[in-house]
Amino acid sequence: MSERRRPPNSRNAPKKSSGRRGSRQSAGRAPGHVSDAGTTESTLLRELVGRLPGVQAPDELTLALTEYLAELKAWNARGNLVSQADVPRLVSRHVAESLAAVPLIDRIHPTQVLDLGSGGGFPIVPIKLARPELQVALVEARHLKSLFLRRVRERLDLRGFWVWNMRAEVLAGLPVAAQGASLEAASASANEGVPTMRPIVDLVTVRAVASLSELTRWSESLIASGGHLLAFKGSRLDQELAEWKTDPRGWSLEDVVPLSPEIRIVLFRRS
Repeated sequence: MSERRRPPNSRNAPKKSSGRRGSRQSAGRAPGHVSDAGTTESTLLRELVGRLPGVQAPDELTLALTEYLAELKAWNARGNLVSQADVPRLVSRHVAESLAAVPLIDRIHPTQVLDLGSGGGFPIVPIKLARPELQVALVEARHLKSLFLRRVRERLDLRGFWVWNMRAEVLAGLPVAAQGASLEAASASANEGVPTMRPIVDLVTVRAVASLSELTRWSESLIASGGHLLAFKGSRLDQELAEWKTDPRGWSLEDVVPLSPEIRIVLFRRS
């Protein structure tokens, strides 16, 4: 089972700081929506975890997320993992949006996930912590950011968690792993931590990377038939959808979930 083998060490914990199916847009407020500006980030984190379905050990998950955010803050000055303006709202923006994808992921039941352009680890690290049974591979082209993600893996003792320092389009162009198309098989082909074979997965996740047309083009060689692409998109979503519709490439739009006036999650299914 791909999971953390032991809970994070509480001695390392930082101190507290002050849908519907189909292409129609889902109504209502998304699970990760945050509206109370007066709520502290630490309090909000506990509330987000408490509202998340299927969490057997909420205190452990809250601690793991807290340790992850502490590591991110420590690296951010040299790694530019998130904008400095976002550091005070890591929970209210980044963690909340990431955890909002968990109900969608639960609905489609993937076992293997590729996260493209992982950067500072959103959304995939909170998703992995919330659903430790998922096997995930993080694809990040920038060396320093990939080092940070490997540090997160070590600090939180994550298993079924690979970090590949490469570009997504390069991975998409590799041959399929001869000994099988799993993430583990692709990782076994690695040369200095970079696979020479590509996996075939159930789900690709992506946040703030490339247009929908590019993402569907890259992902078609990475996702099995019936698998999904889950993308976080901003104000250009309508324009990107119109562009994608000119060449859908065997993809269908399954859902659009609003998280805020600026951010929506788009879910595609590969036929």
